Amino acid sequence: MKNAIKKLLPLAAVLLAAAMLGGCGAETDKPAGTSGIGRTSETKDTGTEKTTAPLRITCVGDSITFGECATTPDASYPSVMAGILGDGYLVENCGKSGAAVINGETAILYTSTAEYRKSLGSTPDIVIMMLGTNDSCSKNDWTAEKEAGFKAKYIALIDTYAGLESRPKVILATCPKRTDAKAFDDCIRLKMVPLIKAVAEEKGLSVIDIYDATKDFTRDDYVDALHPNDGGYKKLAEAMAKGLKGILG
Repeated sequence: MKNAIKKLLPLAAVLLAAAMLGGCGAETDKPAGTSGIGRTSETKDTGTEKTTAPLRITCVGDSITFGECATTPDASYPSVMAGILGDGYLVENCGKSGAAVINGETAILYTSTAEYRKSLGSTPDIVIMMLGTNDSCSKNDWTAEKEAGFKAKYIALIDTYAGLESRPKVILATCPKRTDAKAFDDCIRLKMVPLIKAVAEEKGLSVIDIYDATKDFTRDDYVDALHPNDGGYKKLAEAMAKGLKGILG
């Protein structure tokens, strides 16, 4: 028993350090949108030794989170990322094809979906939000009114997740590059990405720049110029895992 406890002490120290780097501490004292990981040190007594519970990651997003056009669900970025991160993490895919933050006319409001309700009940320690692709439009049509509406709904979604009982750390991800139409990609690059980064700064959140990670993607990385193929999803998952590890320390 003593030997088992000694072996677990270094692991506990590493997990505690990661929690501190991620902004953990007295989570109940933190404002909505800035809470750190809530359950990094939870342990279960198996009768012979105590084991650390894995971190639960909930991936919120649209079809690119869902894994549209992947040959199998296991090729979606959340599934591939789970394999990269290893046994210390449980990853939940709550992506919904066609989901948007405000664009309910040509897309589906994410907050009206079963996937949204599933995400709220997933007891996450970490929430990764990658939304906005289906809200993008020609940069000339991205009005101040539309930007204000998107920002308000986006922040409300952040606050909803941050206020969950599990007190998750919310991480924002910028939209990936689009190759279907330059006007849409310009909207993401010039409007959506800066807005998401500004919200992250305003709320004191970390951001993973997936647009930057995919900026050199070519049509060979996509199935239909918008949705990645298996190879593209693998690259996206690698970028997301790298960004997450950099944030958690």
